[in-house]
Amino acid sequence: MATLIREDLLNKINSVVKENLDNAKEKLNNIQNEFQNVIQKLTSYRETSQKEITTRINELVEKLKASQEEFENRLVESIKKTIEKVELPTREQIEDISKRLKNVEKKVEDLSKKVNKLVKQSNASKE
Repeated sequence: MATLIREDLLNKINSVVKENLDNAKEKLNNIQNEFQNVIQKLTSYRETSQKEITTRINELVEKLKASQEEFENRLVESIKKTIEKVELPTREQIEDISKRLKNVEKKVEDLSKKVNKLVKQSNASKE
């Protein structure tokens, strides 16, 4: 059961990552096309100043940075949502269950000792 859940989670994460990578590739291709268009336009204008060229390139670099940040944020959010859908327990929930289990084990051990003591007393009184 746990293996199936783990495989399902991995499949969902792989799907989300692939989708986001595809989106990122598309955006990067768009930016690359923009770079090529800008370079073509700039080379066609002989009177374009170095400052204008630098400004356009800087704008494109900023778009690229923004796309990268957006991609990273989307990926993180998608992974978080996928994990939430699988309903994995949090660390706190696991620690709480572990504490409760230890308490139950202690109580079972105590009860077992009491039962053994009562059985011994019962056997002693029968003799």
